[in-house]
Amino acid sequence: MTKLWEFYKHLLQQNAAWLRGITWWAAASAGAGVLTAAVAPELLAKLQRFLDEIFREILGGEEVILNFRSAVLIFKNNFAAGGVLLFLGIFFGILPVVSVGLNFFILGFLLGIFL
Repeated sequence: MTKLWEFYKHLLQQNAAWLRGITWWAAASAGAGVLTAAVAPELLAKLQRFLDEIFREILGGEEVILNFRSAVLIFKNNFAAGGVLLFLGIFFGILPVVSVGLNFFILGFLLGIFL
């Protein structure tokens, strides 16, 4: 157990600069989303249509209903997409960075709308 802890501690220390960088990128993307929501709240309708299309695709053309089954299907899709981005990141490092930026921008935008 101690060796495993030491391995992960060393791994985190080796990648601390990358982790700080991606954390700043996520925070900046979320901040940009909040600012966009404050300046252009009319974009919410476009974002809703975009997300609705994506969710319909994930759910196989079904109506988007917030229930456990839908949540599981969305989670499975996100997990698979995360795995693909993880492995493509080895070859195309920009894809995971863009994915983090886009996801945190959307979260920030929605947070800005709800605030």
